[in-house]
Amino acid sequence: MYVTLNISATSIRLLSVKGKKIEKWGSIPLAPGLVRDGLIVQPKAVGEVIDALFKAMKVPKRRVITTVTGVSFTYRILSLPEMKPALLEEAILRGARREMPLPLEDLYLSWQAIGSEHSERDFFVLGVPQALTNALLQTLAEAGIKPYLMDLKPLALARAANRGDALIVALEPDSFDIVLIANGIPAIMHAMTLQGEGANLEDKVRRLTDELSKTVEFY
Repeated sequence: MYVTLNISATSIRLLSVKGKKIEKWGSIPLAPGLVRDGLIVQPKAVGEVIDALFKAMKVPKRRVITTVTGVSFTYRILSLPEMKPALLEEAILRGARREMPLPLEDLYLSWQAIGSEHSERDFFVLGVPQALTNALLQTLAEAGIKPYLMDLKPLALARAANRGDALIVALEPDSFDIVLIANGIPAIMHAMTLQGEGANLEDKVRRLTDELSKTVEFY
């Protein structure tokens, strides 16, 4: 059994899966101000809510896959010449330091090979701010959870679509995600937090369609 846990600024959602069958799902509201722009501001309070949700649904705290909606990230596709495996990490770090807008010291970095052509290999390199990740880990510890996997929502959406070419849109009450997949690779990933207390559904949809148009035009 696997349990997915999604934390947003307004709620916490849980879903348990056994094999290919969904066993249980549920959610619990979150008080305003506990999570802002993907940062869990009060890990202890959020951890207590997560613990209460697991107990209410009688779901074990094992194999928990978790993400935070609206978390910021940066990514690049690096093309590197073929080289010995022992030299690869240093080459990727050097390329990421040159290409990424944030200092590598502030990021947790991960990468995966996504293809090769001629004498080069492409790598998808992802950086997530350490402060956001550390806050999530502290929150899970408060809830008595050791995460099995930590995921980025746009990448999870890309895998769930399982298409070579796709335009994926996910609209939440307080945020949205846009993922453009080309040739099986996330070419553009865009996550945005919706601001404004008085924004209604029409305002949010209008903002989403505007960003969607910009994304397609940019690509």
